[in-house]
Amino acid sequence: MRQDGLRAVLSVGLCGGLAQYLCCGDVVVATDVLDGTAPARRRHAAIPDSKLAASTGSVISVDRVAVTPAEKLDLHATGAIAVEMEALAVADCAASAGIPFYCIRAVSDTAADSLPLNFNDYRDRDGRFDRTAIARAALLRPRLAAGLLQLNQRCKQAARQLGDYLAACRF
Repeated sequence: MRQDGLRAVLSVGLCGGLAQYLCCGDVVVATDVLDGTAPARRRHAAIPDSKLAASTGSVISVDRVAVTPAEKLDLHATGAIAVEMEALAVADCAASAGIPFYCIRAVSDTAADSLPLNFNDYRDRDGRFDRTAIARAALLRPRLAAGLLQLNQRCKQAARQLGDYLAACRF
């Protein structure tokens, strides 16, 4: 254990499924994280002990939301089974600190799903999602409401599955 007590770093959250077999709510444990701008660059990820099952494989970290099945298919061609936006930066920090890194995600949208909105259009200068702008877009286009509500339900389901998995883990 390091002097500051830090023994490992976890990157947890939601992801988009790239492998056809992944369903909404499935938990993905990364074996490694690929760089979406240079997929040959990768960071190893440790695998926790868990009583619950999860899919394991490469996860690709990109700087934008993969919105369409075509985008997800292109990302899947790298060998990754899921896509997310933060884990590579976290993995880099863990590597520089010389401590184990874990990446555990739950699927909020599958390889076949198109998101109801291109969320990339609603990011601020710092890359954060502007919730007010997203809400405004939904109000201006009521036909988006059903898709956004369904995505919200899927995110909640995925978050519950992720929580259950993490509760059953030993790191």
